[in-house]
Amino acid sequence: EAVLAAMRAHPASQLVHQQACGALWNLAANDDNKVKIAGLGGIEAVLAAMRAHPASQDVQDEACGALMSLVCISDNKVKIA
Repeated sequence: EAVLAAMRAHPASQLVHQQACGALWNLAANDDNKVKIAGLGGIEAVLAAMRAHPASQDVQDEACGALMSLVCISDNKVKIA
């Protein structure tokens, strides 16, 4: 919840989004966390970070990693697509 709150509080910060997407990627290693992250709007936040920082390879890399991990849960695939 704190990671997503930071992303929402600092929508223009490339560094916050990069670090937050990396944290979500790590947290999503656990299946229960995958469900919780998605339920709290984490997928939408990661996609918003990608849209907000299209020229940042670091944000894009961390965000893709987070999405790759989150998509392992069937219900999350629909949210990402």
